[in-house]
Amino acid sequence: MNIILSEGFKAYQKEKNFSSVTVVSRSTGGSCCKAVVSKVEIGEPAASLENFDIFNDQGLTFYISKSLKLENTLTFTYDKMLGRELIEMHGYVIQRYYD
Repeated sequence: MNIILSEGFKAYQKEKNFSSVTVVSRSTGGSCCKAVVSKVEIGEPAASLENFDIFNDQGLTFYISKSLKLENTLTFTYDKMLGRELIEMHGYVIQRYYD
């Protein structure tokens, strides 16, 4: 797995001094069509580790939900928008499902 960290993410990690990132999956969308997307959180997962793929790279441990379909390269970015801090992971397939 190739993991790329944006300069903004690296600066945020240095400022907050965290050593692990957890990426969980969540469903979003309306009642007719939903999609599974990622949610990035700082720290280790609260759920059982057997539900996660674990990667170590650049001094960080990444716990990524096994329910996400990953591509070969993951990119983590950080941005601040309207006073809200936002960490995103790119490099997974958004899975759509219908009720």
